[in-house]
Amino acid sequence: MQFLLMSKDIPVCKLQMDSEGHIDEIIEILNEAYLPVGVSLNVRNSLYEWWKGRSIPASRSGLSKVLSNFDIDSTSILSVKSLGLSLIDQYWIKPVDKDIKWSEINFFDNEFSTDIGNAFFDEYFAKHDIDFMSPDNTSDGWLKKKWIIVEGDRCLVKTGSSPFCQEPFNEVIASLILSRLETAPFVEYGLFKDEQQGYCSICKNFITKDTELVSAFALNKVLGKQTNTTSYEHYMNVCKYLNIPDVEASVDTMLVVDYIIANKDRHGGNFGVIRDAETLRYIGPAPIYDSGTSLWYNQIEQSVGTQVVAQPFNSNHEEQVKLVKDWNRFDFSRLDDIYDKCHEILALDESSTSARNQAIIEALKERIESIKLIQKRFSCVSGAELDELAIAKYKLFKYNYQTIFAYYLDKQSVKHKTKYNPEIDKRILDTLLKDGFSIEQCKKILINSPNLKSERMIDLLLKNM
Repeated sequence: MQFLLMSKDIPVCKLQMDSEGHIDEIIEILNEAYLPVGVSLNVRNSLYEWWKGRSIPASRSGLSKVLSNFDIDSTSILSVKSLGLSLIDQYWIKPVDKDIKWSEINFFDNEFSTDIGNAFFDEYFAKHDIDFMSPDNTSDGWLKKKWIIVEGDRCLVKTGSSPFCQEPFNEVIASLILSRLETAPFVEYGLFKDEQQGYCSICKNFITKDTELVSAFALNKVLGKQTNTTSYEHYMNVCKYLNIPDVEASVDTMLVVDYIIANKDRHGGNFGVIRDAETLRYIGPAPIYDSGTSLWYNQIEQSVGTQVVAQPFNSNHEEQVKLVKDWNRFDFSRLDDIYDKCHEILALDESSTSARNQAIIEALKERIESIKLIQKRFSCVSGAELDELAIAKYKLFKYNYQTIFAYYLDKQSVKHKTKYNPEIDKRILDTLLKDGFSIEQCKKILINSPNLKSERMIDLLLKNM
């Protein structure tokens, strides 16, 4: 069957779709300027991959059961059944033999079905006449989610994951931190009590019928990445090339807050920029959103505070915050009284325990103390007085040992070494002991070394000292 890929009422290209809902052929390009950002006619399968990414991902919790219940073979078929309509942009597919206008069917102005979302949220959902016209057919991410309309506002409701279902509460805590810092636009999250899923997060859509969200993943495809250019430099180069304002301030805030909450899932699909869908003018960075995969959301109490992998510009949070350009915009004293509120939020999570929640709060407190010290270091406040302050605070830490290791590693001046020298571990251990850290503290600090893979190796190092 043939379709027109549309941007609102602007025909972009003519497509041949197969019975599985995939693009079989690009028949004709009608308006190249309005192709989705990141799609290139010079790159084979570029548009095919974009359309594939417009479907519910295979990783979505409960997907196989929903498809089975509806007797549907693939999520691409779901996308076709809803004409590819979304609430994050204005693209859709129009059957060539149908006279349909965007104003008649878009989800920003018109009601939409909640059948698909309800089927994900309720395992006993049953309905004979399913209405597939829903933005849920083009939503991404692995967590269960659904779009609803609340007093005229399009709102996204998102669940948590086993074993603690903590992501919704983390979204609210991240919103609280961002609201206190006041350094960049952000999406405000609240809690929504669903009959089947319990507490979920809820937020209003920040995209309108005149704008579209362009992910960092798509944006990075606009220019080829130069040799010896870091992923951070490449993203900033693209934004500069496209004259997108205020990106640096937003990225600074994103990296700082991701450090504070130990976010492990800030990938190129959950940050980006906003573009005018008609003029194609870039408006600025998207508000910071989707911060739920943080605060050791899936870890037992004993593992709270342990090292987490960072994204998107470095796998280490300590290294990633070194990319922040302007530390002066942050007043971290505004976070000094948030802990009771954060504890109240976590206490609503019936899947967790009071002891685990308290551990999360203590670990969060240590990361905020850490970012204050990092701010002093990178704001040219240095010397013996700062070292004395840092060491005194670090000796009290019970969770955030990764930042202590990074602090002592920096003192060894190994930033430009191509390989990690095991001798550095000996020097760090020697300095730690001289600074008054206990043997147990040293073990917890050194486990963050890329060279020491187990406590047994640390014991051998201590024995040889």
